Amino acid sequence: ASAAFPIRREGEVYGAVSVYAVDVGFFGAPEVDLLDEVAREVSFGLDNFERESGRRRAEMALRESEALLRIAGRTARLGGFSIEVPTLRVTWSDEVTAIFDAPSNASITLAELSATLGPEHRDSVQARIAACAALGTAFDLEAQIVTPRGRRAWVRLIGHAERDATGVITRVQGAVQDI
Repeated sequence: ASAAFPIRREGEVYGAVSVYAVDVGFFGAPEVDLLDEVAREVSFGLDNFERESGRRRAEMALRESEALLRIAGRTARLGGFSIEVPTLRVTWSDEVTAIFDAPSNASITLAELSATLGPEHRDSVQARIAACAALGTAFDLEAQIVTPRGRRAWVRLIGHAERDATGVITRVQGAVQDI
């Protein structure tokens, strides 16, 4: 006697569980049910293994990409920021933190960020950020900053508005580069 049950991967037949017995008529309903369940469990395991392997590969590729992006950011002295509208909560990348000489875990407000701008640039930068948050007007400008450690640097600030599905501006996102 023999019995064969399909092993499926992503719905397609991938293989089979085949069992042979010396006795004719050996496979009754209990044996057939058990072998069918074994084939289904193997199929389930293969599908999960493929999904898990794919997820792990994607996570590894993401980590590698993020590492390369960090290297590029450090090399170019370029980082990203986001300002939520209307709360004006600021988040930024590690490279922006380094440019502004802020502690790596710093949670800085827009007012504190503006305070680092040289007085001759402060009003202009604030106006451009406000116009972007209110009207969606993108900006690209240079300004001098004075970090908490007293270091003076020129930075390029680039920003644009991000909108939700209804067109409402939800954040200003962009980049800061130490030039």
